Amino acid sequence: MTDIATRWNTLLETLERLENSTEVIGKDHLSVVQQLGGLHLVQPFNWNAWGAEMVPVADLGQLDMGDCVRHITRIVRADRFSEGVLAGVVISGYLRAMCTVARDCANGSRVPELPKAM
Repeated sequence: MTDIATRWNTLLETLERLENSTEVIGKDHLSVVQQLGGLHLVQPFNWNAWGAEMVPVADLGQLDMGDCVRHITRIVRADRFSEGVLAGVVISGYLRAMCTVARDCANGSRVPELPKAM
């Protein structure tokens, strides 16, 4: 699966399918994290010190690429310390909405590397 459009479609289809689940476990959880990483939606930065609040779904379209990546990275990293964070945003549809905004910001391409000073 080297085609970026296919990767985006697969990610969004996976997230939509999992929204109808009662929990995201095992291979589904790993698959989502791998798919996010494959599109460069999880990038290194000091997520724990980043003070931005979660954005309501209705306002996600106002985010730029950097903020999408930072929010998604924070969700994935936070799940390592508080199991269930990722599953909650998947099941609620929030992560799919955020990824849709990120795809639109990236014009369907792979997300570029963000500046190191975040």
